[in-house]
Amino acid sequence: MTQHRNNISFLDIHCAAFLELNGYPAKLENKNGRVIFVFPQTDEVYKLANAYNSNDLVHVADYISVLRTLKAKMYSLRDDQTARPGMTVWQEIIRTQ
Repeated sequence: MTQHRNNISFLDIHCAAFLELNGYPAKLENKNGRVIFVFPQTDEVYKLANAYNSNDLVHVADYISVLRTLKAKMYSLRDDQTARPGMTVWQEIIRTQ
């Protein structure tokens, strides 16, 4: 967990999914090839992060859905950053094989 001006960032996609499930959408940023999840720095976000670390109960199907969506966004952001301009991700994959 890292603090930036009025924001807090996480590397843990599972905690990010928990926060998003509880009403705080993640903003994804690519920092040196690593995707970080950025949230507003509020007391409620801190409480939810603590609840996640305390193994709070969740509706599993809803949590898995949010987790899958975050993973897709993460891979998309990472792939967009590494693909050559004008090439789709799949074109870049085929080119490198």
